[in-house]
Amino acid sequence: MSAAASAAASAVASAVASAAKNVVKSAAKNVVKSAVACRPAPSGGTRGP
Repeated sequence: MSAAASAAASAVASAVASAAKNVVKSAAKNVVKSAVACRPAPSGGTRGP
């Protein structure tokens, strides 16, 4: 494999890793957001502030 091909493969791999990290981060944010939205009202007295 030439140096250029190797550099290109490495750039692609790092771009994919970075994109995957962003997807995971935003998915986690959405899960937290919906968990907070679905939380029962404090009047229930079981959860929440």
